[in-house]
Amino acid sequence: MSGRKKSETKILLHFILMGVLFFLTMPVNAQDIPHEELKNLTAGEMAPLALKDSMYYHFDEWFARFTGEINRLTSAEPSIANQVELMKFHFNYAGLLGELCHTLAFTSKYQDEKIANDFLTHSRRVKTIAKSILSDDSITQNQEAEANLYLGASEGYIGIFEYGQGNLLVALLNGFQADNHLEKALLLNPNLVDAYFGLGMYRYGNSRLGGLGNLIMQGGKDLRLVGMNHIEHAILSQTATQPLALKTLAWFYISEQINPENKNLPSENPLSRKKTRQNAIGLLLELENRYFKQPPVAFPFRGNKELAMMKALQFVLDKEYQKAGVEFKKV
Repeated sequence: MSGRKKSETKILLHFILMGVLFFLTMPVNAQDIPHEELKNLTAGEMAPLALKDSMYYHFDEWFARFTGEINRLTSAEPSIANQVELMKFHFNYAGLLGELCHTLAFTSKYQDEKIANDFLTHSRRVKTIAKSILSDDSITQNQEAEANLYLGASEGYIGIFEYGQGNLLVALLNGFQADNHLEKALLLNPNLVDAYFGLGMYRYGNSRLGGLGNLIMQGGKDLRLVGMNHIEHAILSQTATQPLALKTLAWFYISEQINPENKNLPSENPLSRKKTRQNAIGLLLELENRYFKQPPVAFPFRGNKELAMMKALQFVLDKEYQKAGVEFKKV
């Protein structure tokens, strides 16, 4: 593999991992909820609050809350309902660690060994609990669907991480299992639209990475458009992971503008330079208008470095180098 290809692979893995976060959440704002009431929120209600706050680099409160809930549920009566909730809190914690790793890539350092170890610990715990839930004959169809969703998502986490570490066989095994479990979750409950987000990233990511992984996972097929359409479907279906889905799809459209496979495509093709540029710019505007025009004032925020990086790269592609320089300085 060439140096350029290795670099592109590392970057693509990084942004795929960034995207697979916070499934099954409900869109609410932390600023709208009294402090005392935050203590009574479920994992599904806390996750989007943490996700949105992470965009403004506010992590510590949510790590503490997730830890408290994990400790409480670990010592509580081991009912199926408690196990489902515990599974979700471990997943939320792993997701927040993944987003912290992603943030560090734009602020200080790319990897932190302790964060990586904690990330794997919580991801594996999700996998263990989900399998335990699925082995119980008394679970409802919805609980079975949720367990499959979180099992598939955690396997996706582990698979992407192991691929980045060079452990191809472990990565492929987890990736194959993740694909199957996410599809099963949708069969059991088609309303779990967040599963489309995960499936979309795997379809797209495997196609871009190519090689043995794509041959085993997808028969060597180019499913980039299938994957991007899955993510768009999740967005249009009001997935609670809206900010991550928007960011992920924006990155994919930016990367497709420099993909040599698209060089000779006609302008009306969805993967042509014209179409991918239009979609990337539209998504960047949506992100900025929705989340960063009026950021919360509860804690200091000097701007989102990831958005600045995406805008800078798009300006470079458009040969607007002065504007690109302004955005690069923010990073």
